[in-house]
Amino acid sequence: MGPVWGLCNWVVYEGMKKYGYINEAKDLAYKTVKLFGDDLMKTGEMHEFYHPETGETVFTKGFQSWNLFSVEMLNWLKTFY
Repeated sequence: MGPVWGLCNWVVYEGMKKYGYINEAKDLAYKTVKLFGDDLMKTGEMHEFYHPETGETVFTKGFQSWNLFSVEMLNWLKTFY
């Protein structure tokens, strides 16, 4: 089992939305936004990737590139709540 990469989560999430797996996309978006949000609250920054079972940071602190796709996920989630 490999690390959790924000970009991979975003690509899968987009595919789920496109093919009608809305509940699954919502679940993945929520978990991804929560993962990055928890990291921001705990460390004040985001990391490049995370441990798949614990969500703990693995490497590259201060990584703010594709992790910013989580903002789009958050905006999409807001349409449901």
